[in-house]
Amino acid sequence: MFNNFFGDLDDDPFFSEPLRAHREEMQRMMQSFAESGGTSTPRITDGDNGGRAAGEQLRNLMRNPLTTFDNLITTSMQQTFGDTPPDADIRSYKSTSVSTYSKVGDEPAKTFRASSSTRRAPGGIKETRRAVADSVSGLQKMSIGHHIHDRGHVVQEKVNKKTGTTEFKEDFQNMDESDRQLFENEWQQKLTRGHRGHKGHTGQYIGSTKVVVFVYS
Repeated sequence: MFNNFFGDLDDDPFFSEPLRAHREEMQRMMQSFAESGGTSTPRITDGDNGGRAAGEQLRNLMRNPLTTFDNLITTSMQQTFGDTPPDADIRSYKSTSVSTYSKVGDEPAKTFRASSSTRRAPGGIKETRRAVADSVSGLQKMSIGHHIHDRGHVVQEKVNKKTGTTEFKEDFQNMDESDRQLFENEWQQKLTRGHRGHKGHTGQYIGSTKVVVFVYS
């Protein structure tokens, strides 16, 4: 059932290893439960249905699977990029989010969440955000990218809550590391400049959210 569940995320190298590990974990869990004689039918929802029958953690996940990723933006990433200006002229926004929730008896619930979003503004401005969190492995990983046409600055941080390891790296596309601050200043200026010239534009939003729920008794 997971062949097409993750959609576009399957084609993104950022998610390849976490998705592979998660598929293997879910297959092991379902096989083990089936061999013990149990039955359960997973439910896939759009994030708005089924919350009343679940616990508070599941209800929060189904209402807004992206909320957890706000906590993945660490101090180092915040210092590098800062906040998106409130008067930014965002013309299009596309997002994909998938989450799984599994619980066996009295054992702690297992959650997996992955999200990808792209925002675009006039002048070749683009921001990309990708995040994944897996309670089984302890992995939390997030990347934020700022782009102006073919130039880009991407920051990625990976943390493992179980091992305590942290990895931080930056990628500069068609630019030098020494140009980082000038590039970020230009990105911020162009993002707000378009807003002053195009007041009242509402932009376009394309998004999808999927939640699959396994509850075994």
